[in-house]
Amino acid sequence: MNSEYLTLAEAAKIAPGRPSTTALWRWTRKGLLARSGERIRIPHIRVGRYILIHPDELAAFFKRLAEADATALIDDSGPRSRPRRDSRNDKAREAAIEQARRDLGE
Repeated sequence: MNSEYLTLAEAAKIAPGRPSTTALWRWTRKGLLARSGERIRIPHIRVGRYILIHPDELAAFFKRLAEADATALIDDSGPRSRPRRDSRNDKAREAAIEQARRDLGE
């Protein structure tokens, strides 16, 4: 292996926030969705079973992600995240309210 490239395990040790190797793999393959709605991936090469990342590309990934997030915070026209609705929780909450009403005699 070329010494200027890092394996996922080596990259995880130097990356900000110490992400797991699985997170780095996911960011190389699927990318990370920035607040601006842009999907940002870590550029990488694959040699056999190894995924290799250049340290400059890793730094550039985090820089692009920060820039995309900063742009989204300044620009109000970006996509908004909506709170997730979990129907199981809604049903459980409604059942608990109904049971409490029956217990209170309402």
